[in-house]
Amino acid sequence: MILPIHSSSLATLAILTTVSTWNEFFWPFLIGREESVRVIAVAINAFRTQQQSGVLIGQAWMACTVLGAIPMVALLVFFGRKVVESFQFSGMK
Repeated sequence: MILPIHSSSLATLAILTTVSTWNEFFWPFLIGREESVRVIAVAINAFRTQQQSGVLIGQAWMACTVLGAIPMVALLVFFGRKVVESFQFSGMK
């Protein structure tokens, strides 16, 4: 009985937790030193540091950034309605 009422709030909590975990940088940077276990933020940073003399190729840098943002945009597209419902439910009426 309570779960259907709070489904939009639980979806919002799940999305915010996922985004927070996805944007985590420091802990995976310390732990994941091998290429096979790097998360996308650490891989983008490694790509940035591998460029010659700090000069980045604009198209490659933008491609890395877009690839890193695609999962979060997909979450917003699929669960955006739940987030809006959660905000509407919690607001004053």
